[in-house]
Amino acid sequence: MIAPSPAARGIAAVVLASATLGCAGPMTSEPASPSAMGAPSAAGDPQPQRVQSATLRGYGSISIVDPGKPASAPTRITDVPRVYASESAILVQTGTPYGPHDVEAHSYTEEPRPEDPGSWDEAIHAIISAATDIRLEAGGSDGLPGLELPLSLQGPGEYNVRLYTRGHGTNQGQLDSLAEEKYLIQVWQA
Repeated sequence: MIAPSPAARGIAAVVLASATLGCAGPMTSEPASPSAMGAPSAAGDPQPQRVQSATLRGYGSISIVDPGKPASAPTRITDVPRVYASESAILVQTGTPYGPHDVEAHSYTEEPRPEDPGSWDEAIHAIISAATDIRLEAGGSDGLPGLELPLSLQGPGEYNVRLYTRGHGTNQGQLDSLAEEKYLIQVWQA
């Protein structure tokens, strides 16, 4: 593995520091019933083996990470503002820091059918490596009610992560939500 440059380490420190600062006010995670956030499955489409769902308030960021592996230097991916990835993590700085942010995570044993791109504002696909498992954190906190189980079903290895966002760009830099902010995460082993 190539060691990150001093500039990359600086970026990582800034991104991770901003992710863990959180926001003023209460931070809450309320379990939510799985919604119809994803498209209805057609016959023969892979079904998620695990579905987790919560409404987050006050965290300011959502991370998909391997808690047993030190984070490597994240870099901005695609044209999506405030989304960063490394070989072991994906970080999304939410549009509005206070929420609410509806998050639903689907774990699969095989590649799911992609969602209809017209239903989402942004779609990101990345592969991350897990030494232990993959979990969801918000504002540096883990074990969030409704999102406390691993996203990975098969333990250590490489995983595909598809992240869909709605309202993320519209709410960017806003204190109050201008649009519903929703995140759908699909994970399966590479």
